[in-house]
Amino acid sequence: MLRGTLQGSIEKVKGFEGMRVDATVWNQAHDFHLYQQMFHNLGFHGAGIASGLEVFAQNPPSRSLVISPGMAVDQRGYLIILSKKEIYPLTTKRKGEVYLIVQFAEVPVGGKTPSEGHPYRYKQAYRIQESQNPPGELDIELARVKITGEKEPITDAVNPSHPEANQIDLRFRSYAGGHIRGQISLGQISWEGEGKALHTDGLFHLVSHINSQTPYRAECAGPTSLKSDLSGLDLLYFSGDRSFQLTAEEEKSLTKFLDGGGFLFGNGCPQVPKNEFGFAFNDLATKLKRPLSQLKPDHPLLIAHYPFSYPPQVSGEGRPMMIGDGLVYCDADYGCAWSGGGAKAGISREEIRSALEFGTNVLIYGYRHWYKHQVTRS
Repeated sequence: MLRGTLQGSIEKVKGFEGMRVDATVWNQAHDFHLYQQMFHNLGFHGAGIASGLEVFAQNPPSRSLVISPGMAVDQRGYLIILSKKEIYPLTTKRKGEVYLIVQFAEVPVGGKTPSEGHPYRYKQAYRIQESQNPPGELDIELARVKITGEKEPITDAVNPSHPEANQIDLRFRSYAGGHIRGQISLGQISWEGEGKALHTDGLFHLVSHINSQTPYRAECAGPTSLKSDLSGLDLLYFSGDRSFQLTAEEEKSLTKFLDGGGFLFGNGCPQVPKNEFGFAFNDLATKLKRPLSQLKPDHPLLIAHYPFSYPPQVSGEGRPMMIGDGLVYCDADYGCAWSGGGAKAGISREEIRSALEFGTNVLIYGYRHWYKHQVTRS
């Protein structure tokens, strides 16, 4: 919805030879371009958070919140840009709901008019505030927290769908459309007997689905070696149909990747009955001191983008999904389903769709795990 100064038409100054340009004409000529940009922002993107501006608890938790760099558009169409992360200390002591908002602001930076002494140079900036009143029309809500006192630390929500007291509530953030909310960079490690990577085609289909159906953008580096530089990746997809064991060099590289916030998605191809790949992945998780446990029904991965009550199976196959610190494993054959079923004859369209949507959840959840680490710990 267009509001405020953007209601109605925009006047354009058309110059002519000998035209007198005073302050009014100068401002009107430049305001035309400003208003055009504001119309574009609202008409093509809408008001809300365009990218970034994520809110996390500090590590370790305190009374301060971490706000990541990002951009937003307010209800007038003004751009709000945070070029670096902010640490915002909550000062409210009274119990109740506290709203963290950001506003567009103009700050004088120098120069004064000769006659009245008013500043005539301004910098477009922003203002971050907390309030116990609901956000106003021109406010962009970043988060809210129901505080119970002045000393309790603020933490991330254990269940984002139902934040508890003193946990960050992100459910009421509004988003501008037509933007990239996050860039997912993905690599693949595969163990397969014929010397070729398993599930590579399906992985690229999954990436295509994310790019066409979500506000995220994904890119796949394809088959990757643990001996190569993994710093440009935020997720690794492990796939295979047999047992494996990492060398000391590979284990060191993977540990560094995970310690840096990277996320590991293990997916077996259960065409052999022994599930050797799954046992090897579980042994690896234990060795890395990131033991796996069964995914719980209220885990945020299940609603990272598409809502699921439980991880879908493929052709009736698949044991419960297992998850640990920075890694997840399942032996439902999602990788083959992503490419239309692979060697599995008769796989249904619904199973393919469910596998693509659940794979999307895993990648978005993994990306947010990586992103949160970069914002809060780097």
